[in-house]
Amino acid sequence: MLAHFDDAKTGAIGIAGTPYAPAMPGSWWGSGLVNIAILKDEPPGKLNLKKYPPTAANRNEVILLDGVWICIRKSLFSTIRFDNISYKGFHFYDVDTCMQIATTGFKIYSVFDILLHHFTKGNNMNHSWNENALIFHKKWRRALPVSCVKLSYAEKCDAELKTLKEYIYNLIYNGGSNREVYKIAILQVLGFYKGYACYKIPVELLKYLVKYFVKPKAPRTI
Repeated sequence: MLAHFDDAKTGAIGIAGTPYAPAMPGSWWGSGLVNIAILKDEPPGKLNLKKYPPTAANRNEVILLDGVWICIRKSLFSTIRFDNISYKGFHFYDVDTCMQIATTGFKIYSVFDILLHHFTKGNNMNHSWNENALIFHKKWRRALPVSCVKLSYAEKCDAELKTLKEYIYNLIYNGGSNREVYKIAILQVLGFYKGYACYKIPVELLKYLVKYFVKPKAPRTI
């Protein structure tokens, strides 16, 4: 752990994160652009290892880290703070802190040489999670999307669509009404998508929504 901070520009490290923070509300992993190294309990002791982009190095630069484990340079707390004013409950403090670190000029890394054994699925994407997702994106909407990797236009569109679709599915899963779902979808596409607006997002999103409401799927396990 200490060796990673020998680099004076390293502000924080973790074991799960993404190099792309989307303009759409949702999870940090929703885009599919994931870095993670963690031992899972199902099946026991299986290593969940993903690297984006693929690398032989022991870490990848990211924008957001998951709160399962984060180590932050102590001196940064003269500039950043744990935001318990904006958020309620349990969620989004981790990625909010990462966004604060990113504004300081320090770099954030997801590392692959520190292994933790995670004994639960972490299935806490509840109504509070949905609310805090919107709070996070409202707070940071002028900064999002932000990336530390080079993505093509098509890749950005794909990442944004995946993130929003997952958020909508989770909203439905937690009892969101049809009206609420469509309102969120339309507002996000029109309000947050900025320079990446293209026909693919509204068209594919409409297909997804129509498919869901015309032929409802059984609730998935989050």
